[in-house]
Amino acid sequence: MAAIPERNLTAQSEFPSPSRALSLSVNSGIAPCTSLRKSTTACSSSLARRGVHVRGQSQLSRDRWDNRFRLSAAIFGAAVALHGADHLRRGMDVIPPAVMVAGMTQIALAVLTIMLVFLGSRWAPHAAVVVGFVSAAGFAVAHLLPTWGFFSDSFINALPAARITWFSWVTAVFEIIADIVFGLVGLAVLRSRATSQVLPAVGRD
Repeated sequence: MAAIPERNLTAQSEFPSPSRALSLSVNSGIAPCTSLRKSTTACSSSLARRGVHVRGQSQLSRDRWDNRFRLSAAIFGAAVALHGADHLRRGMDVIPPAVMVAGMTQIALAVLTIMLVFLGSRWAPHAAVVVGFVSAAGFAVAHLLPTWGFFSDSFINALPAARITWFSWVTAVFEIIADIVFGLVGLAVLRSRATSQVLPAVGRD
């Protein structure tokens, strides 16, 4: 008969009372079962705040690239205008017909692309990539290579009648650099917009 109370005492020591279990769980840093719902709600709120923060950072990055896009478009427009002014100074009679047609087409496309940029069109970065890189390649082939054919207005071995000066070199190189930068910024804008579209969907999940 004396062994029964001993087992009861052992059972009581192995299975503490609810108040003691709560005290042990608090002291050990483990949340009690009664706070599970609150803990889940807190975790959900934390994840929601983190999602809002990430989306905010993504939007900030997109706004920065949009501002850089407009700046690069303005510089690109200035480069096109300066290079066109040099062609007018040299005289249209010294420019091969193919180069003249390509130049007029490039000016029209440049004006259209710049308008798309400042209007905030979703097609603006696509146009910037195409117009920027194609223009850079075209001007490099036409001006920076020795005379090679019908699409050549070479600055390398130009005749005196072509009226090539330091201003011609500066405007041509400036436009090629501006074209490349415009195309690269267009690519960066496309990437930033794609990222800002993906992150909200991830945050909703």
